Amino acid sequence: MNIILKNRGNYKELLTFKKATVIFDLTYHFCQKYLSKGDRTIDQMIQAARSGKQNIAEGVAASSTNAETEIKLVNVAKASLKELLTDFEDYLRTRRLRQWDKDGKEIAWLRNFAKEHLDSAPYLAIAEQRDGEVVANMAIVLLKQEDYILHRQLEALEKQFKESGDLRGRMKPVAKAAAAKNRDAAMKEAKSYGVKCPKCGKLMSDGTTSSNGVLEYKWRCFDCKVDVKTDGLSMLEVNRERARKIMEVKRIYGY
Repeated sequence: MNIILKNRGNYKELLTFKKATVIFDLTYHFCQKYLSKGDRTIDQMIQAARSGKQNIAEGVAASSTNAETEIKLVNVAKASLKELLTDFEDYLRTRRLRQWDKDGKEIAWLRNFAKEHLDSAPYLAIAEQRDGEVVANMAIVLLKQEDYILHRQLEALEKQFKESGDLRGRMKPVAKAAAAKNRDAAMKEAKSYGVKCPKCGKLMSDGTTSSNGVLEYKWRCFDCKVDVKTDGLSMLEVNRERARKIMEVKRIYGY
């Protein structure tokens, strides 16, 4: 059974999570097939899609002890998918491709199709046979559906939160400890983002070199004297992504 809000112990039963998974898989396929290798938008779009899916799941994990954290995480998921929606719309606009009309037959067809299909395989089968314009439009329709359903999920969560004052008071010490543990783990993971040494596991330093105007992207562990080559991944890009992850943790947990 597909639900918006029920027993939140199993996030895989949530309609929002199922749709977010389809969106992630479709986004990954789109980025790999229709965006140029090395395009920074690829990582941004995949990370936004992943953030949408993962924050819904993490919100469910937090629901038993901290309703406020759950609401925050679902809001982060909603914001991440809004960002992804903008990326798909930008793809169409900058290439002067057509975005489907809201009352057009394509959207009507996809809405009906989406009622019957909640796993990725049917969408990916269609995407394999269509061009980037069609796949981007498919993603836009699914993202707008997901935004509406997340809005309804948040309304239900906020209503339950307001009605659970007594329970919230009794659970506050437990919730506070759980939130601190989740926060610290999330921050540790965010700060550890980067290229790690295959020997010691520590973050490596940028060892990029240039020869005849061609950059060779390389990372170096000065402790182990190990070099690792990467495909166009610079220190600047890693630092930006690490900073983005840290800011997302701060936004979720209210640092």
